[in-house]
Amino acid sequence: LWEMRNMSITEEEMIERAEEYPEGADLPGDAGKANAPLVLTCGVDCQHTYLQYEIVGWGRFNESWGIKTGYIMGAPDDDDAWAQLDSIISRVYRFKNGRGLRVSLTFVDSGDGNYTNEIAKRTRARQSMGVIAIKGDGKMGRPFITPPTKQAIDQSKSITYWLYTLGVNAGKAAIMQSVAVKEAGANYMHTPAGEERGYDMKWYSGLLSEVEVTKGNVIKWEKIPGHERNEALDCRNYARAAMKVLNPDFEAIAKALITEPKAKAKAAPKEPRK
Repeated sequence: LWEMRNMSITEEEMIERAEEYPEGADLPGDAGKANAPLVLTCGVDCQHTYLQYEIVGWGRFNESWGIKTGYIMGAPDDDDAWAQLDSIISRVYRFKNGRGLRVSLTFVDSGDGNYTNEIAKRTRARQSMGVIAIKGDGKMGRPFITPPTKQAIDQSKSITYWLYTLGVNAGKAAIMQSVAVKEAGANYMHTPAGEERGYDMKWYSGLLSEVEVTKGNVIKWEKIPGHERNEALDCRNYARAAMKVLNPDFEAIAKALITEPKAKAKAAPKEPRK
């Protein structure tokens, strides 16, 4: 016996409720106010020929705003691809009043084993920029966030990098709960209208590409027929995990955005726990 759940909304319905973001601004809403993001994180999924990323804005009570998503052509061992990622996550994303935010933490999928060491080397070199490697664990009951571990690169114990192992099933369930929320506020997922920021039908199809399935006593996530690509869901999951690890002081950031004369507000990356 099996049961499919979380089929609460379609791609067309999500596109229909997408919002117009301010013209000439990177970020929606008013800096420091409840209608705007206060922290930016990024999730990166590594494929053999490209990197897919999403920058997500976060507010109080898990309210989120899709800011920008896209593809960087190149394998995970391509330095030019990583240089492009550097430029995307290091720039200031501005509100209409000129204040802005930078990406505070970026979680990068460490791959399926073919490029793990190459990704590890590149995230290690970018730890000071808040770029950290992750891997997903689909075991039932795995907590979404657990403390990071030090992993060896090239089987050399002298060269290590930080790795977070995410309970991806718990993250996906939380995302689908947000998808089902219909009014702005706690847990609501905002997305921009139009395709200029990368939020096209392909992205929505990827976000809604999997469903939670119960088979006996086992709960797992499976792809829905016709939804072959799930990178959009994975990127959002990684960005959400980055926000949870940051555990930002939203009130302090909101105050800084309102009072600071320049765009300096940023949730500083935390050092991984040893």
